[in-house]
Amino acid sequence: MRLNGYQLKFAVATVLALSVLLTLAFSDLGGPGTKPAKASGVDLTLLLKLHYDRISYSGGFLASDLVTDDVEVQRGTACSALVPCVGKAQYAIEIARNVSLKARWTFLSAEQSGETVTARVEYTDLGIQSVVPRTVANITATFRGDKIAKIVGTGDSSDPQTAQFQSIVGRVSTPAAALFRSLERGDIAGAMSVFSDDAVFEGFGLCATARCAGKTAIQREIEREVADKGAFLGLSETFRYSGETLTSGNEIRSDSIRAAGVERLRLNRTVEVRDGKIVLLRLIPDTSDAQTARFFGGAPGVRPPSTGDAGLASRTSREFEPFIFIGLVAALSLLVTIRSRKERT
Repeated sequence: MRLNGYQLKFAVATVLALSVLLTLAFSDLGGPGTKPAKASGVDLTLLLKLHYDRISYSGGFLASDLVTDDVEVQRGTACSALVPCVGKAQYAIEIARNVSLKARWTFLSAEQSGETVTARVEYTDLGIQSVVPRTVANITATFRGDKIAKIVGTGDSSDPQTAQFQSIVGRVSTPAAALFRSLERGDIAGAMSVFSDDAVFEGFGLCATARCAGKTAIQREIEREVADKGAFLGLSETFRYSGETLTSGNEIRSDSIRAAGVERLRLNRTVEVRDGKIVLLRLIPDTSDAQTARFFGGAPGVRPPSTGDAGLASRTSREFEPFIFIGLVAALSLLVTIRSRKERT
């Protein structure tokens, strides 16, 4: 029997849930009196590698379990020193972005000193591969116990490919990423800080029919996007760089877009930078995309019901659910039984 898309996603989610339950059930099953290893005895270099392996090869599954709730991350363009990711929620967005870009870290060396691990890694993703095969970065990770509390990553410009990437991309990508991450965090001041005084925004929102020239006009559109809870995703396979100009595809999700019955819009983005500031931001709707065309064309849409499947799940998919529920209950019962036996011993 072949599974449709809904069935396949449901099955994958179920397998992951069962895996977590069974992992919890059988963890720490040493003999009576066995205690977890103290943080001081943990090889922190292995924990750092495990964190990045989970992002690289496991879809980010459980990667956040290895960081503190108030983790601070400064690496790449989306979590740069200009707009660091602070807290699990912000870092989870960056992890999801890494997964979508097929990010890969390869450790070249790593050493531990107290609660700090320094490492030299090779890094690549779809965006980087549009310019060079890979880059080299130096990572410093500070631990609190057995959790990562801070990560700082910097490109190693002594490596020729990294230097090439930084010279071509860094000037444009850093302010562009700072803008969109600030928007997602509701940081209007942070978003406005990356525009030059004479910047122009055109093609979208309040700046669609007439371009917004100057910071005052642009800020009105920025405030609208923040209120609309806009979330942006650059399609890195479409990134093209020319001097200090970046062109790419971009997806946006927001409350008003979902209210119109579509999941997201696709935009063609142009960012021009001068002296580290954005002087032109152009977002043009890509009406060759069906959802974007429906949104701007005013075609009637269907708002997804609370189930999140738009009512399109097949009857066959529903018939699986009782058996999946029974499996989850059985796994929970197994967990409780094993824990009870451990306590008695």
